[in-house]
Amino acid sequence: MGIRSVGSLLTCTKSTVFPERGLQNPQFDLEALERGSRLKSLEIIGDVKKAEGLIRRVGFVTLAGHAYSAFIGIPNEQSIDVPIVSTSAWFTSTEGFNEHVARELMEQGNTVFFVGSEGSYHGAFDCGGSFSDISLARSAAAVLRFSQEAPGLVDKQIQVSEKDRFLNGDSRGAMVAMGMMAFDSYFGQNIVYGDVTAACFPQRFNLLKDKRKLLKFVAQEPVMLAILIAPMPVRKRIELLSTIDLHPASFVHQLAITGAIFSGEAGDLAQHIPTDKVAHVLVYRGDDVSMHVEWDKIFVDHDEVRITGVGGSHLTIADPNTLAFQLARNQAVREQYTQGMQMSVAKVSVRAHEVVDNYRTKDCPTSDMALVS
Repeated sequence: MGIRSVGSLLTCTKSTVFPERGLQNPQFDLEALERGSRLKSLEIIGDVKKAEGLIRRVGFVTLAGHAYSAFIGIPNEQSIDVPIVSTSAWFTSTEGFNEHVARELMEQGNTVFFVGSEGSYHGAFDCGGSFSDISLARSAAAVLRFSQEAPGLVDKQIQVSEKDRFLNGDSRGAMVAMGMMAFDSYFGQNIVYGDVTAACFPQRFNLLKDKRKLLKFVAQEPVMLAILIAPMPVRKRIELLSTIDLHPASFVHQLAITGAIFSGEAGDLAQHIPTDKVAHVLVYRGDDVSMHVEWDKIFVDHDEVRITGVGGSHLTIADPNTLAFQLARNQAVREQYTQGMQMSVAKVSVRAHEVVDNYRTKDCPTSDMALVS
């Protein structure tokens, strides 16, 4: 399928919400973010049929010149009209582990809108778009823009809420999620519930003060990766190799993203999330770059943001226990939403533990929840 013109997408919806939130960082110029995120082109690359539903792969380029690979996960049986919006972790593609998580969510009946990072949409010999002006804020704007346009790319039998969205993100995806929860209303959307895991550097990396943390991170993560991979069957290991995009253009873009990752921008964005947002923030106690204490400070006035510290390091993201609880929280959120209940992060947590406990006591061979111990 070819590239389509998106001239009709170049309309701008103004908002008066954000000036009173005091966004002073020039990176958070919302009108500039909105303009830059408009789509210059979009290509439906093709469909891949999976057991859980259809993966529709897409590529798009924004007016800012950034190119993104994306996909829409269309479930066989839809359970709710609110899609889950997500973006990739640092140095990961839209395939492998990220697709695996999306397919688990599709199995639960969720439609998934997933966007890769800058440079993830490229041909065999092109550079994958602009390398300049990459920030977490611009990434958030691009994902929210795709979330606006994606409903027009799904089959008519799939119902998609006009503005309500659930949010899921790990590592860089969790950092970008902070901007999405801050900017959602400006893009005509409402993040009903955010589920973010291992967001890093809520404050700027300081080489002198944080060097020990970074060295510990570099030393322990390969060990953790080996522990996670060891019990996997060979087929699964090969499948997960596609998690990393080895194309040179993608690799160079990931290096260009480094400044935004280490800048403390994630924390700056989080400080502008409305205090009535509902979100679960998971932090691993052995992951020093997540800076648990700093997130506690940022969300001290957010009654419905729950920060949970658990054992593990950064790559515990890929542990089956992590996915099991993400799926359980997703089930709890769907239940609250479809029953018309006021969303409560405490009730979501209680219900999620009930769901996981139920899977611990019965055989469930088709779900990673069966692996929880």
